[in-house]
Amino acid sequence: MADAVHERRPETPAEADGTTGVFTAVGKLLKLLRERAGLTQKDLGEAVGYGPDAISAMERGDGSPAPRYWRRRMNSSTRVACCGR
Repeated sequence: MADAVHERRPETPAEADGTTGVFTAVGKLLKLLRERAGLTQKDLGEAVGYGPDAISAMERGDGSPAPRYWRRRMNSSTRVACCGR
């Protein structure tokens, strides 16, 4: 039997352009702010129009919506609860 060749998977666009670390940092911050506000992933998702699975993915650094989407979706009471503003 031939030796198995371990091929590296192709880089994602985020890995290729170096933004993986940014998504990870944003995800950690999102989780910190959500938890400080006492919100579940479901609560935050409902406030911004995402499901809890999407919030979980963002917190893991698996992507992030554009900031304009968050500004448009978050009402002032959610901003106060989540971000202290």
